[in-house]
Amino acid sequence: MLIMIGTRLKELRERKKLQQDQVAKLLSVNKSAISLYESGMRQPSLDMLIAYARLFKVSTDYLLGVSEMRSLDVAGLTEQQITVIEELISILLQANQYPLQNDKTRR
Repeated sequence: MLIMIGTRLKELRERKKLQQDQVAKLLSVNKSAISLYESGMRQPSLDMLIAYARLFKVSTDYLLGVSEMRSLDVAGLTEQQITVIEELISILLQANQYPLQNDKTRR
């Protein structure tokens, strides 16, 4: 489980194009703590896990590897924009179900 947490923390940090020292500053901890969390050498406390979840806008279940579901913050978007995003997600999920068919039609 520790490896999963570390892997998820690192992936989320890299997706946001943040360095370990930047995350450390945002979470008010030392850079070495971030490195230990990401490498799986140390487990974040419950408070730190919650702070990470808030920072990256994911659930603690996602960080722990209990769930694969991530969320998107759609605050500030119109209903029409949210509908477009939902439709795009649906199209992408459908494309992932039939990747070979889509590859053949591209050739």
